[in-house]
Amino acid sequence: MVLGVAGISKKAVQEKVMALKSRSWKIALMSGAGAAIPIPFVSSGIDASIILGEVLFYRSQFALDDSSLSKLADIANITLEELKSILDLQTPGEYFTSAGIKQFLGTYAAAGAAEKLVQYSLPIVGTVIGCGASYGATYHVLNNILNEMTKDAFKVLQFIAEKINNAAA
Repeated sequence: MVLGVAGISKKAVQEKVMALKSRSWKIALMSGAGAAIPIPFVSSGIDASIILGEVLFYRSQFALDDSSLSKLADIANITLEELKSILDLQTPGEYFTSAGIKQFLGTYAAAGAAEKLVQYSLPIVGTVIGCGASYGATYHVLNNILNEMTKDAFKVLQFIAEKINNAAA
């Protein structure tokens, strides 16, 4: 229910963060299950797809997508570019592009290669280790991205509130 409400207050954003954190372990569990598929590099594709889908969902929940930001910019009587300029899109690297995902994951790719080496070297044990590594890495990445987006959502709220207050004064 919380995810259906617009994030137009700090309280709404905080409620969304709690709801999204409570679902991140379930998303990571899907990633761990995908690691059990014994075909080389399928797990990496599954992980990337899962993470990208969740990041796009986070963006819409926090109103950080272009459509939502455009509406907020109109409300504050500013340009979309001015609103986007306050966002720290370099930290996770424009979270919603494949280049941004690759940049943010960084060491995750190296962990994935090590996971594959173990998984195919030791069939049963390797699969268990691979599933655990995939789960842990995906959970960690999702939480880091969620933290970054939360900061940006609060920045947007603060900026919009200041612009509206300045216009009213």
